[in-house]
Amino acid sequence: MALGAAIGGILVFGHHRFSWWPLHPVGFGVVITHSANMGIFSIFLVWLFKALLVRFGGVQLYKKAQPFFIGMLCAYAIGVFLSFIVDIIWFPGQGHLVDDW
Repeated sequence: MALGAAIGGILVFGHHRFSWWPLHPVGFGVVITHSANMGIFSIFLVWLFKALLVRFGGVQLYKKAQPFFIGMLCAYAIGVFLSFIVDIIWFPGQGHLVDDW
């Protein structure tokens, strides 16, 4: 526990002392949860794509690309919803696992 408190203290100090500090103290507590561990690669990819878009295309390319990525997110949500409906209609009581992250 002392190690966790020390790391948390360092993160809080860095976050409040340095404007360039890239790590937020809340991230330390969130990253050890099961759901964060299962989705960390997806989160990393989103961060990487955003960083590359902003670095090489600027804010203008980032704004142009937003509808594409929002469309991808909506398409995924619609696919999950349709899968749920198919399970209810054709496989009542059985279903299947939509996400196995």
